[in-house]
Amino acid sequence: MKMIDEFEKNYKGENAIWWYTRESCFYRMMNKALRVQDFDMLFALRFFITDIAKQIKSENDKFIRTSENRNKIHVYRGQMIGNDELELMKKSIGEFVSMNSFLSTSHHRTTALEFTKTSFKTDDLQRIIFEIEIDPRLQTKAFADVTKISYFEKEDEVLIMLGALFRIEKVSEDKKQAIWVANVSLASEDDYHLKETFSYMKNTIGDGTDMDSLGKILIEMGEYEQARKCYNRMLDETQLASGNAELGLGKVCTLWKRADESLEHLEEALHIRQRLLGQDHADVGECYTWIGGLH
Repeated sequence: MKMIDEFEKNYKGENAIWWYTRESCFYRMMNKALRVQDFDMLFALRFFITDIAKQIKSENDKFIRTSENRNKIHVYRGQMIGNDELELMKKSIGEFVSMNSFLSTSHHRTTALEFTKTSFKTDDLQRIIFEIEIDPRLQTKAFADVTKISYFEKEDEVLIMLGALFRIEKVSEDKKQAIWVANVSLASEDDYHLKETFSYMKNTIGDGTDMDSLGKILIEMGEYEQARKCYNRMLDETQLASGNAELGLGKVCTLWKRADESLEHLEEALHIRQRLLGQDHADVGECYTWIGGLH
């Protein structure tokens, strides 16, 4: 309770990463919500998630703008991994793995190893260290050295944006240290195999972490009921002006094959966008596309 009171009194968007790296109850709740896609919790923490993402992007922009060093960066993350997930990674060399949450890493391998020593190995869980290569010359998901703005300054922490994709280069066992080692690289948006995927995700979901973006992500995941809740909350928060909530509800009803409900929402979205944007705007065309799909 003391920490919650402190959070309510002192929290500001510009110190979101300080609170995140403090590993408070907010850190644990957010990571769990991102991992299991708990919409209600994501909704409750949406401003915290957005503030962290903005701060990472800001620090990344500052690094790209001011740093003359474009050498590859190597960071490390130690954790436990399930046997099934480990086996899948071993069979997926050259393929990609995505991370649902923000990824905390360290410049120092020994620091990452310490995190694995605090957890107990079981029949179902193995210790693993991710050795991550980041090439600053490539266009990747944002990452930031948060040492100076972290709660734990001595950890030399690098925070990687949620939703980052990594190419699996190698997975091997270090029998001497009784740990698995996964060599991965932060994937470039210009990667031949990923270019269309990134473009599609940007066009479909956008770069933001607002409610409309969350709704689109939930639709992509097939979580239609959660998406419906998301768009209804947008209506409750008077976010009617853009037509995004009505369009989102129209999409959900279409996917549920509720044509009459869908048409009602889509026509409302169309009228709002025509009034705001004009007949020839691309966002108006999107409404027509969905309406056309009903017939």
